[in-house]
Amino acid sequence: VKELIPEFFYLPRMFLNENRFAFGRRHNQELLDHVQLPPWAHGSAEEFVRVNRLALESDYVSANLHHWIDLIFGFKQRGTAAEEAQNVFYYLTYEGAVDIDAIQDPTQRESVIAQINNFGQTPQQLFTKPHPQRRVLPSASVSSPLFCARLPSAPGVSLRTSDIEFKLDEPVGQVRLIDGKAVALGLRKILMGPEYSSYLSWGYCDLSMRLFSLDGEKTLSIVENVHSGQITSLCASENGRLLVSGGDDSVVGIYRMMEIRKQRRFFNLRSLCAHNGAITALAVSRACSLAVSGSEDRTCIVWDLNRLSIVRQLCGHETHVSAVRVHHLTGEIVSVSGTSLRVWDVNGNLRLHRQCASSSDPITSLELSHRNWWEPQTQMYITGHRSGLIRVWRRVDRAARSSLKLCTHLQLHSSAVT
Repeated sequence: VKELIPEFFYLPRMFLNENRFAFGRRHNQELLDHVQLPPWAHGSAEEFVRVNRLALESDYVSANLHHWIDLIFGFKQRGTAAEEAQNVFYYLTYEGAVDIDAIQDPTQRESVIAQINNFGQTPQQLFTKPHPQRRVLPSASVSSPLFCARLPSAPGVSLRTSDIEFKLDEPVGQVRLIDGKAVALGLRKILMGPEYSSYLSWGYCDLSMRLFSLDGEKTLSIVENVHSGQITSLCASENGRLLVSGGDDSVVGIYRMMEIRKQRRFFNLRSLCAHNGAITALAVSRACSLAVSGSEDRTCIVWDLNRLSIVRQLCGHETHVSAVRVHHLTGEIVSVSGTSLRVWDVNGNLRLHRQCASSSDPITSLELSHRNWWEPQTQMYITGHRSGLIRVWRRVDRAARSSLKLCTHLQLHSSAVT
């Protein structure tokens, strides 16, 4: 049984020989290099993976997935049902077909092992009855992309809501969409998952960061000596267990949050040094095991969260990096500098570069869509600008080239969108 490995559905770089390995030549002296893709991919590994993923996530596959389960793990794997479905393989491939330890003849034993290695092994049978069909639900129609809800009373948290807007008593520093509810926090505050019942705050004269609960403004934890200077940026993973901090001392700190005797404590795993200027932007993706820091030195640095070491540096920004994001599914990194937006692949190759505004209206905030990236209409980028303008961009991938197309722009604010 031969099946496609998961990388066929999310990792385009797998098909490119970017490390320039020498694989030799064919019999006709043709050089072996990148994987030759089918014509419908138009020479683009990204398009090949996108179409594969689009087919995998299609309603047709969802409606017929139970047939595959029956063949591989279910009642059609063995017996009369397998014969009728023409799903019969060599007998040594089935689990328990032969007891290797009971074979006394060494030559025969090695022969059986060689045959098993050659033919492979059929998975263990898990079901003896037909697997139920997966229900394919119709796409839900959403009348409004934003739903606002009343939040607990706490300083810097939205109290009054309407159909389309929040009202804070201070500038907005973070907006998160959680379970269909938009939650807004003030400057120098970030929400902590996974329950989102607390938030971290920084910018105090003692250079500390403090964890508060949303209900009652109770202080849960205070962490001092985070940086030798002032904290300039914080970013937390979706589950709230990993925290990345940046300061004006050019250092990136990696912290682990643990609950000990019902007390939340932060432990410094490592302080990472590679920038030559203050840290201005941070992003973290636990799914991709990486963090990205942007700095006044006009570079982004990608950090490996498993080894806690530098992976690569992303250069070419015109000014300081004002925002960075990591796509949790593809590993792509989006960075913003001045009016420029750049998209880098997981190996640090520049995939897209776009000037999104005039020089007098730089980008001050960035968000991107993590849903259904394989569908062309869902690869969206949202940029907020100093003038208060919000622009929505759609990414268009054609062959080996990518571009951004402006879908709409909204003038909802009279000052910078942060």
